[in-house]
Amino acid sequence: MLELKYGKRRVVKYRGAKTVIGGLTPKDKIDILMYVSKELSTIDDRALLFNRVIELCSEIFEADNVTLRIWEDGLLKPAAFLRQTEPERRALASGEGFSGSIYENQQSRLIHDLSQYPEYLDPGEKTLCVICAPITVREDRLGTIAVEKNTSHFYKKDDLEILEAMAAQIAIATLSARLITGMRTAQKAQERLNTQLQFDLRIGRTVQSQIIHSTIPAFKAIDFRAAYEPMVEVSGDYFDYFRSHESLTIILADVSGHGVPAALITMALHYHFRLLSAQGLSLLELLAQLSEHMKPILPSGIYFTAQLVRIHADYSFTFVNAGHPKMLHYSAHRNELLDQYDTPGYPLGIASFDVREYSEISGKLRPGETLVMLTDGFAEQHNAAQEQAGAERVISWMSAALANPAAAIDAFLQSFKLHRGDRPNEDDLTVLTLHYNLRHLEAETQVHQSRQKLKAGDFPGARKAALGALELREQHQDALIIVGKLALLERDYATAARYLSRACSLDDHVEASILLLAGHAAHKAGDISSAKRFLKLLLADEPQNLKAALLLIRCYARTGELHKAARTLNAAMKYAPQNEKLQQVADFLSKRGAAQITLS
Repeated sequence: MLELKYGKRRVVKYRGAKTVIGGLTPKDKIDILMYVSKELSTIDDRALLFNRVIELCSEIFEADNVTLRIWEDGLLKPAAFLRQTEPERRALASGEGFSGSIYENQQSRLIHDLSQYPEYLDPGEKTLCVICAPITVREDRLGTIAVEKNTSHFYKKDDLEILEAMAAQIAIATLSARLITGMRTAQKAQERLNTQLQFDLRIGRTVQSQIIHSTIPAFKAIDFRAAYEPMVEVSGDYFDYFRSHESLTIILADVSGHGVPAALITMALHYHFRLLSAQGLSLLELLAQLSEHMKPILPSGIYFTAQLVRIHADYSFTFVNAGHPKMLHYSAHRNELLDQYDTPGYPLGIASFDVREYSEISGKLRPGETLVMLTDGFAEQHNAAQEQAGAERVISWMSAALANPAAAIDAFLQSFKLHRGDRPNEDDLTVLTLHYNLRHLEAETQVHQSRQKLKAGDFPGARKAALGALELREQHQDALIIVGKLALLERDYATAARYLSRACSLDDHVEASILLLAGHAAHKAGDISSAKRFLKLLLADEPQNLKAALLLIRCYARTGELHKAARTLNAAMKYAPQNEKLQQVADFLSKRGAAQITLS
């Protein structure tokens, strides 16, 4: 039973408007999502899963009714509900009713008063307030989940956000249940099972591919390369990164087992790694919190190994390990293994985390050196003679491969495949290299020269030096910014937008001034979609930035989205209610019928 620590919500009238009292705090949301994740991950029967979803929604949202619909045979059919209605529920076509509309548009929605939308109701329906979200995995539309109340204005945006997160978990759990059901019918229809199994695994692969990076942008002088090969379509291996202004944190983890169950655990691990990394924790604190958050949702007997490395702006690094293979430190130009990093610590999920049993070590990555992180599938692979590769052989393969750091992973995998021969992979495989690129130093010299020429007013010389830096290092952010700024000065907006967009793509925490320039260049170049993306990122961190707000309003006005322009204006006027330009924009939008503009 879910025990939420907040008061029951209710609707009251305040100053003539309906207001919801009570609701969810950020901690409530996290608690709810963790509880839902744990509940749904252990159910492998579709009917039981759907019934549990209905129960959870009823508890969480104080619902009068809940309806889960699944798309089957060209219709959106009611698969589970809290109570029968009068008239009884019926199958809906795509676009029919509020559930059909959500399914067709694939956009969640909160409707405060359904009496204002008679086209969404059958005769006799009593529902007034509804939140509804699509259940979908990438391009596979599975159905919808709707939470209903016979009281208008009962739900808020917070409720819709919780339902959206639940819908994502329902989608994954539905796919897992579908897979397990197929396995249980194997003896009756083996051929049909194999087809269904491959289909489900491909969907799982599609879902997991959203959190596994094919590339990691360079961090200062460090180039990242990775290879990721699941034993089946989905994997228990997982890696991710989190970039701040002054450091980059990388995690490599290996969940015990294979296939869909292990892959589902990586989904939860991804969510918690991203959530916790933003809190500025040390690596030991991050490892401890990951353990605390993951252990309650791990099925019995499931655990995972993990290692974390954090690269700082001066190329020093810290490292902590939890039962994972050692991290290797190579010198490419000296062609030798410098060190193998390991720290005490058990895999996570086996026992309660005791920080005293783990430790953090530090080191320094110098020009031409490489750190290598990998999972144990390489060392444990057997060949035709039943010989395991072993750690020493893996080390020798990588030592030889790093003669050319840019092609090291391909060469390493070729050595592995020669050992494996025709045998299948026996485990999921992941390898990452973090290489200090010597060419970055040359590019830095060019960028320095470019800055000096900018100070002297030699713009052509500054551009030439910056482009020279990009020839050496195409991901050099400062060089991209210089070329983009110079293009802006010449009003070559298409070029400015191209270079500034590339600069913004290299960092999760781009300076506000650069985001503003990128938004301005994209707007001038006619790429309104990119302009809106950059400006919304800026305003998420600096909602008081009036230049960004005004430019975003212009973007919305240009695409005819006056309601979004008005909403952005309202937010900006909270910080500068007497600003003359904002007042002019308000007059402009009012004349064009944009609603809900605040002028006080």
